[in-house]
Amino acid sequence: MGGDAELFQEMVGFLRQDGQRWLQDLRTALTASDLPRVQLYSHKLKGLISTFGAARAGRAAALLEEQARSGRADSLPATAAEMEAAYAELMAALPRTMEAAAAQAVAAP
Repeated sequence: MGGDAELFQEMVGFLRQDGQRWLQDLRTALTASDLPRVQLYSHKLKGLISTFGAARAGRAAALLEEQARSGRADSLPATAAEMEAAYAELMAALPRTMEAAAAQAVAAP
């Protein structure tokens, strides 16, 4: 994010708050077999995740969105599980990334 530690921390806040809420909304939509809402929340998550360059999670969210759009409900549970695992991986990496961003901001003239 261009070395802007403050912006990065703000985006992490969005990921933690909005991302968690959208994941829950996605789970609810999956349980209800509500494909338009699966598509909606997959799309929202894809956009938010892409901000962090998390390729695995982004690919899974994009695939989930496409599967919902094309009505391939049988594929959704496995893809959703992959996306959630990749999202968890991203969340686990954030503290290290935030420390690095803060150190870079302190070192910058």
